[in-house]
Amino acid sequence: SDAKYRARRSEIATIALSFRHGGEIPRVEYTEVEVGTWREAYENLTELHESLACEEYKTAFKRLAHDRVIKPDEIPQLQDLSDYLTEKTNFRLCPVAGLVAARDFLACLAFRVFPCTQYMRHHAASMHSPEPDLIHEVL
Repeated sequence: SDAKYRARRSEIATIALSFRHGGEIPRVEYTEVEVGTWREAYENLTELHESLACEEYKTAFKRLAHDRVIKPDEIPQLQDLSDYLTEKTNFRLCPVAGLVAARDFLACLAFRVFPCTQYMRHHAASMHSPEPDLIHEVL
């Protein structure tokens, strides 16, 4: 029901559609509202992770934070995340415009590619989104 949010999400999805394999992942200039949504989710989830996440996740998250790949006050760019993951794990990210079919998702994983959206969930629901978004896929 939020036309401004839907238009922004569509704008970011269009950016993802311009990606061509082998090229640089297009960068997104996030708004102050989107950064605020990221910050709120980052802070809340970081606290929850301490008591609910497995040790492997906590170790990896701390490494990402220590290496400044993810930060509470800055939404990471997929290309930067992909470069880091490729160096550490030989996985890379591929921007997608939205939900990917299970078959396509698994096919990507078989080739060490993780499909990832670039848009942010609605600011009124920083702790929940019914569909994939950057918070879901990164945090």
